Amino acid sequence: MIIFDNHLHLRRDGRFLDAVEEFKKSGGTHFVLCQYPMVKTVIKEKSYKTIYQETLKMAQEIRDTINIGVFVTVGPYPVDYIHLRELYSKDESIEIMKKGMDQAA
Repeated sequence: MIIFDNHLHLRRDGRFLDAVEEFKKSGGTHFVLCQYPMVKTVIKEKSYKTIYQETLKMAQEIRDTINIGVFVTVGPYPVDYIHLRELYSKDESIEIMKKGMDQAA
């Protein structure tokens, strides 16, 4: 039987692997690792690439360490636009998010 969680955020400075182990001990077999919102990184780099790469690295570390199925989803968070607009123009904020969609694809 598959026990699936379709939306899980993990952070290295949080429970990370311990949370996955707890999910597995509770019967979980698979989950979707959703990229953790890191708008400060997006603002600093004007890119989502670093965040996406970190999410993929975390998924691989989980696969290598714990016998559990991991799927990954990445993409700009809609609320990021609000934070981007505090520092950048409307057009630049939209462009950063569009670039993030392209990077996710």
